[in-house]
Amino acid sequence: MDQNRKPVIFMHNTLTAKDRILIQVDRMSVSFSIPSTKIFSLKKQFFNALSDVSLEVRQGCTLGIVGESGSGKTTLARTLVGLIKSSAGNIKIADNIIPTRDIQFVFQDPLAALNPRLTVEQLILEPLDYQQAKIDVQLSQQKLKQIMQQVGLDYSQRQRYAHEFSGGQCQRIGIARAMITNPKILICDEPVSALDVSVRAQVINLLKDLQSQYGLTLIFIAHDLSLVRYISDDIIVLCQGRVVEQGDTARVFSHPGHPYTKALIEAEPRPDPEFERQREYAPRQSHKELKIPELACAYAGRCHNRQSKCMQAQPEWVTLSNTHNVACFYPLK
Repeated sequence: MDQNRKPVIFMHNTLTAKDRILIQVDRMSVSFSIPSTKIFSLKKQFFNALSDVSLEVRQGCTLGIVGESGSGKTTLARTLVGLIKSSAGNIKIADNIIPTRDIQFVFQDPLAALNPRLTVEQLILEPLDYQQAKIDVQLSQQKLKQIMQQVGLDYSQRQRYAHEFSGGQCQRIGIARAMITNPKILICDEPVSALDVSVRAQVINLLKDLQSQYGLTLIFIAHDLSLVRYISDDIIVLCQGRVVEQGDTARVFSHPGHPYTKALIEAEPRPDPEFERQREYAPRQSHKELKIPELACAYAGRCHNRQSKCMQAQPEWVTLSNTHNVACFYPLK
């Protein structure tokens, strides 16, 4: 099978509303130019942040995206919402029926994402100003009150500024701002990583409640695998800008097919000091140290199962089950 072909993930005998593909990404790549270190050099260098990424997101479901820092998670999310332009490939959202305004973004740092000069009321209602020529004041206030109550904010505090709220409350403001336009798709980029542990569960449960109430389709990015396991229906694993595994969340976590996925799961911290002292970490070795070619497997530099074949080409997709695929020459059994 060609590596660039998108694997079929969801092959259910009986199709339901949740089996409708809402977002389809086919062979998408994103490259950034790198400034030359030579003063008079005219040759441009490029860094491939994403390479031949293909994925599908089911309507009303949550797709979790995991991977190490620098694996391309945020780049993928920002490309889907249009903040970054792809270098190649296609992004199709509901057969191009859904306009951009129906896709909203929840950022990682809630306070940095909010304009400090605007009140909470202005922050939440601002997206409506860009989408509607004239807004009825009474109707907008009704929507404001409703969405603030739904995310757990006091309507009487609408004239306050973002810096007067806690981090968890600021993230609720960000979620309310995203939800005010009644989006169909909500992309959450590490939405709780900057929050205290005590409020993370509250924000995650809020997202699940909003999804259930409005039929939202969520794309959830996190480095905390326990959160992804809790909230996601499906999952993709990114390694150096390439998708190496994708499928049903429960299946991927219980039977990881790629050595990289297995290493991520085993790297999860455990509340056991004795276990942590004896833990074996995945080796760190760069492509430059091993002189690995660009066409090699994305994980070849650290894989214990590496063979000569892994250094010569990108692996083909292997179907482990009707809801689980892995890009590996020697998938785990």
